[in-house]
Amino acid sequence: MKRNFLITGGAGFIGSNLVNELLKNDENNVIVFDNLSTGRISSIDQNNKNLKFYKIDLKKPFHEWPQFNNIDTVLHFAANADVRGGQENRDIDFYENVIVTKSLCDYASINKIRKVSFSSSATVYGEPDIFPTPENYSSIQTSVYGASKLAGEAYLQAYSEYSDFKVTIFRFVSW
Repeated sequence: MKRNFLITGGAGFIGSNLVNELLKNDENNVIVFDNLSTGRISSIDQNNKNLKFYKIDLKKPFHEWPQFNNIDTVLHFAANADVRGGQENRDIDFYENVIVTKSLCDYASINKIRKVSFSSSATVYGEPDIFPTPENYSSIQTSVYGASKLAGEAYLQAYSEYSDFKVTIFRFVSW
């Protein structure tokens, strides 16, 4: 049975590895949305017949994104990934992370996508004093980036509560 995936940020490090892994199974169709601001098209198997790539700025209104009515799962990796940059540019994480994620929620709802996975970050915990940090840890935000990822999680959870789609959130840690 064919499965159809949409991967935002699919030319980035994590996204491209997932794209290439999914394409190993001929039963998977993969659609990639990426603006190539930090990702590289050369990181994904462009010759695979089951891949469709769209260079797109996801800050554009979601109704201007390519529309599909048969996507099973969205894997949302598109984001500004510069944690420290928010100290200088306090708008970038809001637009790249919060606005894009909210638009993705609307896109998934309108296109009747049933599953959304989100790449969040351990920065949502701020500077915890408990390790390993439990998911219910009450944090104090220490970066605009962490706040933007927490806001993205909240939007996805709210849409999930409205039964628009099922959401899975991954809080990645980098060392």
